[in-house]
Amino acid sequence: MKAFMTMTAAALLATSMLGCEQSAKRTGGGSQNYVTGYEGVHKPAPSKVEAAKPAPVKTEPARPAPVVTPGAVGVYYPTGRQVDAVLFIERMFPGEVAVGQAFDYMIRATNVSGIAVDDVIIDEMLPAGFKMSGSDPKGTAGAGNLLSFNLGRLNPGESRTIKISGAAENVGAVQSCATASYTIPVCQNIPVVQPALTITKAAPAEVMICDMIPVTIVVTNNGTGIAKNVKVSDALPAGLTANGSGTVNFDAGSLSAGQSREFKFDAKAAKTGSYNNVAKATADGSLSAESKATTTKVVQPVLTLEMECPPTGLILRDYTFKVTVCNKGDAVAAGTTVTANLPTGTVFVSADGGGTATGNVVAWNVGNLGINACKTYTFSVRANNAGDLPASASASATCAAAVSANCASRAVGVPDIGTGLEDDDGVVLVGQNHVFRYVVKNQGQVDLTNVAMSVSMDDGLAYVGTNFAGGAKAEGGKVTWKIGTLKPGQEIKFTFTAKGNAEGQFVVRAETTSDQTKLVRNDEQVHYVK
Repeated sequence: MKAFMTMTAAALLATSMLGCEQSAKRTGGGSQNYVTGYEGVHKPAPSKVEAAKPAPVKTEPARPAPVVTPGAVGVYYPTGRQVDAVLFIERMFPGEVAVGQAFDYMIRATNVSGIAVDDVIIDEMLPAGFKMSGSDPKGTAGAGNLLSFNLGRLNPGESRTIKISGAAENVGAVQSCATASYTIPVCQNIPVVQPALTITKAAPAEVMICDMIPVTIVVTNNGTGIAKNVKVSDALPAGLTANGSGTVNFDAGSLSAGQSREFKFDAKAAKTGSYNNVAKATADGSLSAESKATTTKVVQPVLTLEMECPPTGLILRDYTFKVTVCNKGDAVAAGTTVTANLPTGTVFVSADGGGTATGNVVAWNVGNLGINACKTYTFSVRANNAGDLPASASASATCAAAVSANCASRAVGVPDIGTGLEDDDGVVLVGQNHVFRYVVKNQGQVDLTNVAMSVSMDDGLAYVGTNFAGGAKAEGGKVTWKIGTLKPGQEIKFTFTAKGNAEGQFVVRAETTSDQTKLVRNDEQVHYVK
């Protein structure tokens, strides 16, 4: 919005008619001397105008003092006083010219105020008897001999000069007068701004499931003016949380033009997969921005473990077990280790692949196990006893769930039994008792169960008794002893007594059986006489 104040010299015509009512002083000699009169420029005579001095305006900037050119007359606009003038108008002309002699005179306008003035117009009334040949700048002809010069804007201290050229046509005096007008703009600048938001989001392309996802968000006002009440939000995709929440919010406050604020947080993935999302920013004035989408792939090694046991074998033999660990995940299994527990009752023999045994555990340091990679290890033990050989193994790696496997083999022993039946005297009198000694021993590698021994005698011999703790059972011409279970190496001895009732050679037949062995027979002969 502009308000203009136009001022002319109409009210000060007597003052503004520069050179018209002034007494002149000549300087020097020569054909063109310039008037240096108008003493009011430097030392204005006391007057009613001078009597009342206007109060100084405190807010007005200091005015530049005009430079008065010798051979000139001038006046201050619009008041005639320097102290509150806006323009200083000078006329510069030769002191004397000859008829027909070409000469120049000049009009100079200077802004002596502290503000710029617009539309500065000098109206020059060309004198009678003066033939103008030209002007610089070129003026605009008006009614009669009026010539107008629009000097446009004059900034504080700025001057512009008009030069008019011509010659006097008659003897006498050449009189010319000029008036000045201008406008003072009253202006106002209202800044028009347009804040704008941009937002960026950064997150790693890939992380392990056991690691946090570091996220960085930067919001920037890349417009002009202040972006007020800036809010940042990040609605995390399903499966991601930050501090237990699925949404992250930040208050960025106000952002000046070009200002940025950075926010960081850590997100946690509940499962493997790719997570895509954007961050958003809003501000007063319906400002909004959305970041480019970030994609983070959450990966995890997945271990599998298989254990293979040898078939059933004999005791005192070596048994070799096989363990295979694989990574079926989508990330390298770092720091992979495998351990195996030795079967109870066995002795460690060896392990391949750098396996070491400590106590009853064999361990392998696998290191990094690549995606879809497998490693197989074996270890051997010796079974000293018969029975089941259960074995187990486990595997672990960074960020991978531990896995385990187990299997069982069996060691069996060879059964064997030893028996014996003997007496001391081979010839016995009829009617006397005769003692037989029996022995049974487990000479095998496994328990012998349900061990039993039965004796049958020829006619003429009769069973009398035994010292076996469990006794014996005589039935149907046969005597039976139930011995029970014999451990490997265990031996049992006992005696039984028979009596001969007639003369002759008689045979005693002993048969020993068990669940694990075939029937074993021992015969002993005795000769009864009278």
